[in-house]
Amino acid sequence: QKRGTTESKNEVIVRGPGGDENSRIVLGAYGKGTSPVMDGSALGADAAAFWFGHRTLPLGYVDVYSFVIHTSRGINSENGGHHLRIVDCDVSKCWDNAGIFLKDVYDGSDISLHNEILNVVSHDNNSNEFHGIKSAAGATLRNCKTYNNGANGISAFTNCLIDHCYAYRNIWGLETQ
Repeated sequence: QKRGTTESKNEVIVRGPGGDENSRIVLGAYGKGTSPVMDGSALGADAAAFWFGHRTLPLGYVDVYSFVIHTSRGINSENGGHHLRIVDCDVSKCWDNAGIFLKDVYDGSDISLHNEILNVVSHDNNSNEFHGIKSAAGATLRNCKTYNNGANGISAFTNCLIDHCYAYRNIWGLETQ
């Protein structure tokens, strides 16, 4: 999406299988100016700014760069999105459990999904029990900031690396399992 623009009529849905380690799918800002905005206020309650995967076909190797996302289901992966990379995004006023919600089931097994969430701010996802970032197993969260969320700032699961992240003014700070 072009920098300095706002998208308010469509969500981005990317179904599996996605890219591969040598050929990633890249969704990012281009041109000069401010980060593009994905404004979900005109979308239905089931819409996400970015929706990855499908219940029967997980998605992998997708990058999302430099978006402002608000008033939607945020960034959401369905059933084991793997090798997803979310970079330099600002996510707020979202629902469906978290501003960024990377679900953790892949073919019924508990495996590392190798997702990366880097330099992301997730804030004001403040309905009851909504997290800033909720990540599947095996993720790397680096240089992220979460605040004013209705539950945990960061909820991360098995074998996650959390490096230089800040969680403040959330109902709870950090949940790990």
